[in-house]
Amino acid sequence: MIKGRPIFDGGGAWATLGRTVMNKRLCFTSSRFLPAPREEEKTNPGVFGQALAEWVREKLLANGYDITEKPIPEDWGWVVMVHRKPFMLWVGCGNEAGNAKQWGLFVEAEPGLLQKVFKRVDASPSVTVLEQQLETIVKAASECEDVGWEPV
Repeated sequence: MIKGRPIFDGGGAWATLGRTVMNKRLCFTSSRFLPAPREEEKTNPGVFGQALAEWVREKLLANGYDITEKPIPEDWGWVVMVHRKPFMLWVGCGNEAGNAKQWGLFVEAEPGLLQKVFKRVDASPSVTVLEQQLETIVKAASECEDVGWEPV
């Protein structure tokens, strides 16, 4: 497992109005996911993950997920939007601070505003299943090593 600073900000486990915030990340080492040209212009200096996000999207599609969006850049890495309804379920993909060989994934679920106010949605089963599938996918990839979960 990769030790050191968290890849993603997010603190510990907590929930606010139905939002499931990541409390762990799947960390691994791989030289497969090379930074794309000019990728840092979409994120921040030293922040990569586009190739990883595209790979995760392809693997989830192959596992039956109906993902219609391309990966989305964020200042901390990349988002693979798994679905938006009945709640947003997504995978965060990124590298360890400036290191293009150490990677991390996390899952987050966000119910819509009306669901937050009027009806609690239990997204935790979807999060758990997706986390298990990501672990299986990464462990099955021969180019990924030192695979394991770390708390954030």
